[in-house]
Amino acid sequence: MINSIPQDIKLKIKDIVKQFNEKQFSEKKLNYNIEVEGPYIYFKVAYDGQLTPILRAIYTGDEKTWKFEIFQSASGKYVSTEEDFPGRKYLDGSFEGAMKAGIETYYA
Repeated sequence: MINSIPQDIKLKIKDIVKQFNEKQFSEKKLNYNIEVEGPYIYFKVAYDGQLTPILRAIYTGDEKTWKFEIFQSASGKYVSTEEDFPGRKYLDGSFEGAMKAGIETYYA
C-alpha cells in the first residue's frame, strides 16, 4: 500500500474541492472539508458547525486512478462504492462525481 500522497496531488485535490464548494454550495450552509492521512483523503461535510464523514478516497499510486469508499453511518465504517447506495449514479471516477454521490446519499 502507498504510504502517502504527494504534495502536488494534495494541492490539486484541495483546488477541486474548493471549486466544487463554490459551484455547488454557493448559497447553502454546506461545504466539503478534507483531511489527508497517509494514502487516504477523508471528505467531510460541514453543516451548522458539525463535520459529518461522507466518503474517502484511497490513493493507488496513480493520480488518475482512485478508489472511493462511502461512509456507512449505521456501521461507522467506510464501504466500497461498488455496493448500492442512493448517490451511486453520480460515480464516474472523478472527485466531483464522488462528492455529488456523497451529498445525494446524506443530504437529498
